[in-house]
Amino acid sequence: MSAKDRLAVYRAKRDAARTPEGQYGGGTVIVWDTGPFDVLTAEPAGKALAAGQLKARLHGEKLGGAFTLVRRRGDGQEQWLLIKKDDEGADRRRKPAKTQPESVLTGRTNEDLA
Repeated sequence: MSAKDRLAVYRAKRDAARTPEGQYGGGTVIVWDTGPFDVLTAEPAGKALAAGQLKARLHGEKLGGAFTLVRRRGDGQEQWLLIKKDDEGADRRRKPAKTQPESVLTGRTNEDLA
């Protein structure tokens, strides 16, 4: 199941999910952040994602500012990197994945679901 399909399932549940270990993306997943975004690439978002690089400005509850989502291919599996741009939302001291690990929807963490 693609990451896009899994995200649709999680949103439908409005909670969290568990993918069986050994499967691609195996383990627990929460909705970590939500919010609108503005596409910064010249082409539409779908075309930019298909090409493997999307630039966007996030207006999330936890993340804000400009980011680039880049596809990497390795080990036979598709991988995506989210890279923060150096802008007004950048703060190298901030570590939101470590300091704010809870779901914005439920307050639960991946560890809570393990």
